[in-house]
Amino acid sequence: AIENSQPEKALLIAYSKIVHESDENIARLQSTPNWNEMIALTPGWVREMQVMQDLEHGVDRFSKMSSPTLLLLGTATAPHHIAASDALDEMLPNSRTVKLQDQGHRAHLTSTVDFAKKVTNFLI
Repeated sequence: AIENSQPEKALLIAYSKIVHESDENIARLQSTPNWNEMIALTPGWVREMQVMQDLEHGVDRFSKMSSPTLLLLGTATAPHHIAASDALDEMLPNSRTVKLQDQGHRAHLTSTVDFAKKVTNFLI
């Protein structure tokens, strides 16, 4: 879709096929004020995804990362994101997972105050 200058179509494909969002959640996203900004950022996001596919798969590459790491995980997040977060938490030697109750993959947009508090508490 990006190659055909259809960034919104690419974004919709990404949310349904990669992120596994429901049609209801996608419609909710489309109604937000930042939907047009998300469309504008889609070509860059697609390039980043292509680069990420060339990286070594799995979480082993993170085993030597010693910096404190906060993993924020919404309890309503898609199962594949939960599995990825759990794998990272097991591999990272200095990580902490904090769960955001009833939140999905976009808690930074849907629960901004709680999200900011969790990050602030981690940083101070």
